[in-house]
Amino acid sequence: MIDERKGKPSASDAEANELCPGRHTMSLGMKDKSTSQSLKGDLIHRWLYKPDEVKLEGYDQVIASKCLQQREALMDLMWDDWRTNPPRIIEEVRLWYRNDKFSGVPDFVAIRDGLCLIADYKTGPIKVANASENKQLMWLAVLANYKYRFDEVTVAIIQPTCGPATTHTYDKKGMAKVRNRVNAVLRRMNEGNAFLRAGDKQCKYCKAKELCPALQAKSSAIARVKDV
Repeated sequence: MIDERKGKPSASDAEANELCPGRHTMSLGMKDKSTSQSLKGDLIHRWLYKPDEVKLEGYDQVIASKCLQQREALMDLMWDDWRTNPPRIIEEVRLWYRNDKFSGVPDFVAIRDGLCLIADYKTGPIKVANASENKQLMWLAVLANYKYRFDEVTVAIIQPTCGPATTHTYDKKGMAKVRNRVNAVLRRMNEGNAFLRAGDKQCKYCKAKELCPALQAKSSAIARVKDV
């Protein structure tokens, strides 16, 4: 199976990689594990990208339709004439940062007149971080700005199961800060002795957690406390 990420970090793992810089290297070569929830999410994402090619039913169709409604509401806020003067739309395209340092696939990108909207769909019931704190959106904003160049970007989390979309806007100064932050994380990840740090968020979907010495040490410590 071809690895589209070429063994490099991905924006989808941004938060986990910030918390545990050694996580990515340790997981290289291991396969992702799909769950029923993730498979449903993939199907909804495909419908939002190419609705004519996917058939949804019941609750899945409700969630997909709400995602679309929230996305269009965001477009109305960005460009009130977007239906007659549409921006450039980019969907489901893998973007790469300088020298292929890392990549990511934004769900939805719209660009016009120096303004950019990046929307990420979340279809699960567990609320993710708001747009202003969302590490994945930060990394995606850096990728999109490197590829397309714009003056201002609004990033959005669309998660209908948890209410209205959340948004945050970065101007050029804000983008520079985010870019520096991302590059700092990449430097820590590329260090020969990048450290491992166990924790709920970074370990939950880690492919290497069964082999991770940091997680094993933490589990042993918890077991000793319980014994006491």
